[in-house]
Amino acid sequence: MKGITLFIYILLINIIFQSNSIAQNKPAYNIEMIIFKYNEPTNFSAESWPADWVLPNIGTSHEVFTIPSTKDMLPVATDSNSNFLNGSAKSLPRKAGFRRLSASSLQLKSEADKLRKSPRYTVLKHFAWRQPGLSAKQAIPLRIRAGQAYRTENVNEASGLSYEVDGTIKVVLGRYLHVYTDLLFSRPIIQVAKSKIAADQEDGAPEKIIYENILSTTDQANARLYGFSVKQHRRMRSKKLHHVDHPLMGMLIYATRVEE
Repeated sequence: MKGITLFIYILLINIIFQSNSIAQNKPAYNIEMIIFKYNEPTNFSAESWPADWVLPNIGTSHEVFTIPSTKDMLPVATDSNSNFLNGSAKSLPRKAGFRRLSASSLQLKSEADKLRKSPRYTVLKHFAWRQPGLSAKQAIPLRIRAGQAYRTENVNEASGLSYEVDGTIKVVLGRYLHVYTDLLFSRPIIQVAKSKIAADQEDGAPEKIIYENILSTTDQANARLYGFSVKQHRRMRSKKLHHVDHPLMGMLIYATRVEE
């Protein structure tokens, strides 16, 4: 009996040792990202936006990044607070190989400065982290929040907390590096009556009002918070700048392999 117990113990030690060796042998990458928004997107009215949006899946996400301050949180009405993300993600243990990098390690400072100097853009977050190169099955989605904090209000619900950008980012290593974004970009919207369609005399239907959605940054009292899904995939090469674009926001991504 003791021999069997000793055999099982040795087997478990070998499995643990092999697992740790595999984790240690995985290449590490520094990932840097700038998230920005367009201040006056000219193509907003030209797009056909869905009335409803799908929330990012944060169920398996983990926390690595700092959460934006709620000091200057803006109140804004919603049709339902359940249309926006709530709750937090799990914290990753340090042994998982993920960690935030300091501001001194950022390599896209000149790109960020150019965006900040232009009236067309607002930089919402500039950050970097280190992580192991993980396969699609092993990859871990990271929870990201950026930009303005909103206190979402609905007369039938308790107030909630939402951010301008909220969701997950996942980096996968295959033949190339791949980045997957599953984000919700939120902006206050005002609906203004644009035109009317006369009543249909044949079926007796009342006249219809056509509304125009307007992005609001000042008239919060008459606005409602609206969500825009940013679910994209990009194949990346190391040491090459990549751009993830959306009509309302964008991301610059730069990855470098860590040389031991």
